[in-house]
Amino acid sequence: MMWGLGTALGELPTYYMARAARLSGGGVSELNEKDDDSTTGRIPYIGPKLEAPLLEFLRNQKARLHKNDAASPAENQGSVLSNLLEKFVLAMVVYFVVSIVNALAQNYSKRVSKKKGKKRE
Repeated sequence: MMWGLGTALGELPTYYMARAARLSGGGVSELNEKDDDSTTGRIPYIGPKLEAPLLEFLRNQKARLHKNDAASPAENQGSVLSNLLEKFVLAMVVYFVVSIVNALAQNYSKRVSKKKGKKRE
C-alpha cells in the first residue's frame, strides 16, 4: 500500500513541472523538422489517415512552445483536449487517494470487529 502511495506521489512533481512549463511557454527543447517524420504511414489502412493530423498536431505544439513572451495569457490556456486530460489525471489521483483511505478504513473496521469478538468470548 505504501508502494502505491509512493508511486502516486512520485508522479506529481513531474506532472506539475510539465504543466508549469506548458503554461509559461518555455522549458521544452526545439522540435526538428526531421522529428516530424512519423512512422504512422507504415501502418496499413489507417496509417496515412493518422499521419496528417499527427503532423499538424506536432507543428501546432512546436508553434505554441516557441511563441514569444509577449503572448496574451488567454493563449496559455491550452486546448480543450489538454484541459480534459488534466482533469482526468486529477480525477485519477483523487480516486487513488480515496481508494487508499477506503482500504485503510476497511482494515481498521476489521481489526476493531475482531477485538470486539474476542472480548465477547
